Amino acid sequence: MNNEELTSLNNNELLHHFQRAVELDAKDNGNGKSPFDKDQLRNEVLKRMEHEPAPDNRR
Repeated sequence: MNNEELTSLNNNELLHHFQRAVELDAKDNGNGKSPFDKDQLRNEVLKRMEHEPAPDNRR
């Protein structure tokens, strides 16, 4: 997702995509691959909350 697409998401869409990314990443069956970059989405959530992203990208 490019930066323009990311910033155009409203807060509900952003949280939905973040939740889906985490769910798909944790999924045991199937390939568990997420079409969303959860670190990118997490950082955008934190930015909107006026926090700095964690430097170690904890999962």
